[in-house]
Amino acid sequence: MGTLHAAQEERSDLQLLPSNVMRSMPYTAYIAVGSYALIFWSQEAALLEALLLSNELLNAFFKKLASKLVGKEARWIKRPRGAADSGIYPQHFPKMSTSSGMPSGHAQTSALLATVFTCHLLDLQPHMDPDLPGISTSPLEAKNVVPLVYVWLVALCVMFSRTRFGGPLAVNIGGRAVVQHSCLQILIGASLGLSLGISGFWLYLGQGGWWLGLVVAVLVMSLVIALALCLEAEPSSKQKDASSTDDNNSTGSGTPEGGTGFGTSTSAQGSESGPSPPAAGYESLAPHHRASAANDM
Repeated sequence: MGTLHAAQEERSDLQLLPSNVMRSMPYTAYIAVGSYALIFWSQEAALLEALLLSNELLNAFFKKLASKLVGKEARWIKRPRGAADSGIYPQHFPKMSTSSGMPSGHAQTSALLATVFTCHLLDLQPHMDPDLPGISTSPLEAKNVVPLVYVWLVALCVMFSRTRFGGPLAVNIGGRAVVQHSCLQILIGASLGLSLGISGFWLYLGQGGWWLGLVVAVLVMSLVIALALCLEAEPSSKQKDASSTDDNNSTGSGTPEGGTGFGTSTSAQGSESGPSPPAAGYESLAPHHRASAANDM
């Protein structure tokens, strides 16, 4: 029995291997690139490590800015319902995620690495005039096809693993796949990584317009925040209109003031003995309407 139980646990660990590899990919890249820079004293690897760390700081800044300006519970900003254990490494006691999901850090880092490796494999070179933004390409060689497919396949697997399309690559908690990001959060993260990767490679080449990629990333995130604010403002205005309608209904012609209530069949006697009292049961409706209006607000 003990051997059978051990075999089942080993099989379970193997099933979770793709998921754990995908979720730890950003930190794996940081450690691998940094180790290569230190062991082989590589300037290129050191520059790539600096770019990765800068990308991580920018992702944290974008998430903080979006949460501050729009709110963590905004539709575009918050993670999908049920998101938990969203970190790089699995937790022994998974907790519900409270961090912002916009933009996806995994998508941003994987797209940045794929972009930098693509630029390197294509042997991109700057223009003759270093002050002009842009690059010149060399013909694609057959030997570079497989590496290009590989880097983008890994990047796409990391991105999909964070969505509801992750399948066996998704974060797994108790045998259940857990969605960590919406498709929009993945798309925005990937676009930021793409622009920052181009910007970093232009900087490495000494290109004068390297900052354009950074500007594009800031503009994309600014547009996302602006649209998210507009979407959050629209439901708020609708709720206010609904509350105003409820208030008007609770104080309308249905109030039993001035002798206009039900059961006034003795209207001829009303001018002598004052306004007739409201019918039984009607008086309790007014407080009920007022309570409903208060709850809606």
